[in-house]
Amino acid sequence: MFVKKSQEKFKQYQDPTREFTNRSLQIAQWYVGHKILLRKILIIALSVWSVITISIGLIVWGKYLIIDMVRDDQHIASIANTYVSQSAIQNQAPKNLIISQVRTFGASPDRYDFIAHVRNENSRWAVKITYMFTYSGGQTEKGTGIILPGADRIITVLGHDLSRQPTGVDFSIIDAQWKRISAHVLPDPAAYISDRIQFEVRDLVFIPANKSTDTGTNSIQFDVVNMSLYSYWQADFTVRFVNNGQTSGLAPLTITQFKSKETRSIELTSLADNLHVDMVVLEPLINVFDSTVYMPL
Repeated sequence: MFVKKSQEKFKQYQDPTREFTNRSLQIAQWYVGHKILLRKILIIALSVWSVITISIGLIVWGKYLIIDMVRDDQHIASIANTYVSQSAIQNQAPKNLIISQVRTFGASPDRYDFIAHVRNENSRWAVKITYMFTYSGGQTEKGTGIILPGADRIITVLGHDLSRQPTGVDFSIIDAQWKRISAHVLPDPAAYISDRIQFEVRDLVFIPANKSTDTGTNSIQFDVVNMSLYSYWQADFTVRFVNNGQTSGLAPLTITQFKSKETRSIELTSLADNLHVDMVVLEPLINVFDSTVYMPL
């Protein structure tokens, strides 16, 4: 009876400071009375959770070590032993370059130009080659060149010192670094190249050397027009001098800051004996896939 009256009085108690309600006081009293029990329940719950998770982890790791790891090793071994046909590999690999027409030309007394025609039949592979020419008793210095997809271009070493006409001339590729042009990046490499390699030769004037008047050099004058929509910081070319459809000589040419639709007047000289030129052909050496070669639009 006394306890009941005390509880009723406790429920009727009002805090004179009004900092907490009678309900808050009841909750605090209940927490203090059950604090130890709550702590035991929390410890038991955490212990049960730890036992369950650790047991699951041990079971999973045990299964992997006993069963799955052996199966993974078998899969790796089967991948290594899987036979891939040589035809499948060859279909994905680039085709070899086609080399033809390896020749030399007299550039001047005791200097010779070496030339080889190289064709890249791959429509999506560009290649950077390191090469040299060999001849009976010697070899030229090494050269490098970019062969674009589908390109048929000449590779040269110009002005090689030699006191005699070279014989037994051959062309050797020392190193070839292939790069595939992704269809996702460039759907049509041929069109991409064609849009950028558009140079036209106009108004050729050939003045042959005349020893009787002490003009011992041949003069080849012509205009080059950049017909493309692209401007180049530096446009490099190998110039082929042609006579009656046959290459009669070679010369290097560099045009700096060659703008779109611009015309440049060029004059080249040659000390080659008996040179005749009725046509000039430009062999561009520009890597159109290198974004740094282009001037801003």
